[in-house]
Amino acid sequence: MSDQLIDKIVEILGPFMGETMARASLRVYVNEIKINKGSFEPQYLDLLVLRLRTGLTAFAGKDKAQSLINDILRLKQRGGV
Repeated sequence: MSDQLIDKIVEILGPFMGETMARASLRVYVNEIKINKGSFEPQYLDLLVLRLRTGLTAFAGKDKAQSLINDILRLKQRGGV
């Protein structure tokens, strides 16, 4: 996952969980995806969202978590940026 894409996702998640926590969570999940897929590209945002969903729901509530997830998935439509 490019640093630029990570930064975009942190911009989405940061206001709700803090920048440090958002960045750390992303790194863990991205590393897991890299192991399974070889490299992380914008098309793997669906896998990232699956891993983030439970934590986001617990942290932000179901409706807000879905809103955040939708914002992340919109990045895929824009090619990751």
